[in-house]
Amino acid sequence: RKTGELCHQAIADGGVNCLAKNLQIEEGHSNALPTILTIGHMAEFSATLAQQAVMSGCSSGLLRYLSPDVKEALRVAAAWSISRLARHGPDTAGPLAQAPALPPLLKMYSGGKSEKTQERAKEALKEIIHNCHDLSALEPMVDKKTPPEILRHVLAEFETGLPSSVPSKRNFVTSGALMRMLNMKKTMELDGRSQDSIRIISELFPEDVVTYYNAG
Repeated sequence: RKTGELCHQAIADGGVNCLAKNLQIEEGHSNALPTILTIGHMAEFSATLAQQAVMSGCSSGLLRYLSPDVKEALRVAAAWSISRLARHGPDTAGPLAQAPALPPLLKMYSGGKSEKTQERAKEALKEIIHNCHDLSALEPMVDKKTPPEILRHVLAEFETGLPSSVPSKRNFVTSGALMRMLNMKKTMELDGRSQDSIRIISELFPEDVVTYYNAG
């Protein structure tokens, strides 16, 4: 039986810390599956529960279960629980982005052995990308190695976030993200939405800057 009341009681009794500790103790073993799923179910009930899980170290514990050396069922469950944590906004998705959760999830998605594995990894990626509100964490994903169906979500966040932030625009250039983005436009087959995002982002910068990096 899963209810919000029981979840809040578990937190009040120190249950979240026990879950985080259990993830460490099991360290990739199948016995951790109930713990992984419990974290996800708790996070589904409220943002407060999700924040408690992140603050207790559950999120960083879950990342260890994304490793290719871990059984597929555990990886799928961990990705699902991460998506449940990340869906509540920057207070939960931000720490996950900084952990960093995006690289192992991207690797899991690209090398997924099954449709379910890819589906869970993609869901977690999208939740973090759209909710972390941390463009610096997304800059490495502006890269030709990022699958187009994931890249479009990354570009959409920059399209939304760059116009109102001068520091973010500066970082977008100095990190090499602008040059990589312009290069992708020339070398990759992108869907219309991604092309529109690239055009809108490019128009945020002086023409001579775009011309310079477009020639790089």
